[in-house]
Amino acid sequence: MAGSPHARKRQRSLGYWGHRFLSWRRWFRSFGSQATRQRAIVRRDERRIPKGLDVEGDSGIAHRVVDRTELFDGQSKPLQPYNLTHEIVHRLSLTRETIANPNPVLDCNLTSEDIVVRFGNTLMGTGGRTPYHIHIFGDGRIEQVLPLTIRGAHANGYNWRSVAVALIGNTDERACSLAQYDALIWVSRALRGLNKGLAVEGHTYLPGASNDPYKRCPGLYLDMNKVRAAVSDCPVVTGDVWKGAEMVGFVV
Repeated sequence: MAGSPHARKRQRSLGYWGHRFLSWRRWFRSFGSQATRQRAIVRRDERRIPKGLDVEGDSGIAHRVVDRTELFDGQSKPLQPYNLTHEIVHRLSLTRETIANPNPVLDCNLTSEDIVVRFGNTLMGTGGRTPYHIHIFGDGRIEQVLPLTIRGAHANGYNWRSVAVALIGNTDERACSLAQYDALIWVSRALRGLNKGLAVEGHTYLPGASNDPYKRCPGLYLDMNKVRAAVSDCPVVTGDVWKGAEMVGFVV
């Protein structure tokens, strides 16, 4: 025990420098590894997430994919249906001024045309190419910019075998709207219906997919486990992936 004579004797035997050494060791250990600090940040932020948001995406809303593929400039490689293994969910917010984004814009004012133009800047990290196949806006609108047969420049090592879906807004700082969440579930179910083995993942859930080790995408306010559970039971539409995509309403 701490108050026993033996414990007090051990404490006295350490002397001044012994106690200083123990205090330094505790101080260094408090920092921990980089991964430990990151987990602590995640746990801290998770406590700030508001409770009560429980949307399963079964609202019965008749969603429709708006064809905006006329914005595509044709500068990309093809995406083969037999390579398709992932749907990767991203968040997209351009509200902060950076070297690559000198003219920030509010999420509610962001359009597909604006996104294509801004990512034409090579400083955005996509080589001047359009990164995402599908944009889902805060009001639930679904706009497809890239045909599904074309690769997007969105995730390191996964571009050749994945479809990219971008939620417009910063879901690392606030929850997406109910309409936007429902549209994401509809899109994910439709895509998974093309290929039963399609994995639905967040961008930074995939190892090596991002160059930024501190990035959280799609962020803390989107529960990917809930998204995966909502799309796990959807049936396969047809054996032909691209034919099934056209049946659902996607552009191939």
